[in-house]
Amino acid sequence: MPDEVSQSGLKISSLPKSRAILAEAWLFYKERFLTLLEIIAIPVLFSALSSLIGKNNFFSGFIFLILYLIAIAWGSLALIYAIKNREEKIGFVEAYRYSFKKILSFWWLSLLGGFITLSGFVLLIVPGIIFTVWFSLAIFILVAEDLKGMNALLKSREYVKGKWKDVFWRLFFISLLTIVIFLPSLILGFLGFFSKIPHYNGFIIYFISASITYLTYLLWIPLMVTYEFLIYRHLKTIKSDLVFVPSKKTKAIFWVIGFLAIPLFILTLVFIFKLAFKSASLKANDAYRQQNLRQIQASLTSFYNEKKKYPLSLDELVPTFLSSSTIIDPFTHKVYQYQSNGYAYQLCTFLESRKTIMCLNAP
Repeated sequence: MPDEVSQSGLKISSLPKSRAILAEAWLFYKERFLTLLEIIAIPVLFSALSSLIGKNNFFSGFIFLILYLIAIAWGSLALIYAIKNREEKIGFVEAYRYSFKKILSFWWLSLLGGFITLSGFVLLIVPGIIFTVWFSLAIFILVAEDLKGMNALLKSREYVKGKWKDVFWRLFFISLLTIVIFLPSLILGFLGFFSKIPHYNGFIIYFISASITYLTYLLWIPLMVTYEFLIYRHLKTIKSDLVFVPSKKTKAIFWVIGFLAIPLFILTLVFIFKLAFKSASLKANDAYRQQNLRQIQASLTSFYNEKKKYPLSLDELVPTFLSSSTIIDPFTHKVYQYQSNGYAYQLCTFLESRKTIMCLNAP
């Protein structure tokens, strides 16, 4: 990694342009491509397994989700460690071995930074954007300088201070580039899930989309992380004379900001739980309604076989063919919608979870 020094020996005080940093990252990426690919393959594998297994088995999916969270933390740390130690040619095994002891610190840093940033977004969004840029280097400081938690966040803020706009636009550049690169797989995924195409073809489109997504992740994320690490490296060189001594007052302020997000986080979880519970309840209610309609349909068939006509009212099925409770929606306490001329019928109910009317017809 080149020092921020001009040919005349004068110290440079500005960050290189986005394209220059990307070009520098590309040179390193090509040189260490296989090692970086091996490292990032682990979290990508667990991500794919978590997504695949979670669709068929909730418990197994949950286990793989936990494993994925471990893998993404471990893999991210190993990737940064391999990038940091470019000259030593750090390999896959050594990168993961070194990074293992920092997994808990990674989670704590992510949680603390996430809470503070969340509080910032609640305060009219702008503070959240400011915090995001301030703390964008914290993970690199954890790996490269072994500072943890609040100290890593505040040192990241010190590096960015005075260069906020420069860092923002360089992060914006790589974020925009990431969106463009992942756009094809996002479009295919959208087509697979929401278009009115046959299920089999929809599955094929979804499979292709997922494959492209994981392949893009494998190839792009190492380059993106290298680019972001170089922003940190350049800022550290520019501010090589920085003396980092965070005051207790500054720490206290950010601790308070972080704690403000905890009630919001809990309320958000409660809200999500309520939505999920309501959705599950509506689906259970609709399943019960559909079961009732199937029973009524079977009774209508029995009635027709015996009487050679359909009843004009569902009440005619009671009590010989059905109990009175079956023809009544247990949640609205109204008789299911039924129309018949004796030779045909239409039996309907409203499905709350889908916001649609389901009807059974004969003949």
